[in-house]
Amino acid sequence: MNNLPLYLPGGLIVPPPLPDEPLTEYWLVFSDSTQWISAFLKPGFSHCYVLTRDAYNWMVINPELLYLRAEIAPIPANEDLISIWCQPYETVVKLTFKPRHTMMRFGICGMYSCVTIVRYVLGLQGIKALTPYRLYKKLLTLSDKDLQSMRLANVEVVKQGSYQCLKSETQ
Repeated sequence: MNNLPLYLPGGLIVPPPLPDEPLTEYWLVFSDSTQWISAFLKPGFSHCYVLTRDAYNWMVINPELLYLRAEIAPIPANEDLISIWCQPYETVVKLTFKPRHTMMRFGICGMYSCVTIVRYVLGLQGIKALTPYRLYKKLLTLSDKDLQSMRLANVEVVKQGSYQCLKSETQ
């Protein structure tokens, strides 16, 4: 394990992680939204939110249009939340992070959307994306160097949503 500090742009220094810290898992869920902007975005990728768990509970961090919803799901941590919570048309990407200390700056100006909030929550400062679909594509095409700089151990698609399910529900 590398015991040297990580130097980030802007003079930020991230201390090296402790060797006994466990890996952290997040599930990034891409779904559809009922907001007006979804007419201009790729079907199935007009909104994104984060699921994570600790030893006891699942937590949902869902950036809505006017507020940030952070809630504890009524499902124990040992249950499979993805199959219970997520809809058939939603795509789920599992991100496994190595031990790290995130020191990401939240932009002072710019467009605040579900993507910018999710990037901030996950500490994905190396990814430049404005739409959920672009974030999805960027995550799947990260190089080994990018994975290492973001302390990502693994990125995998756990559930591929089907937009056909959404079409049949609305008809």
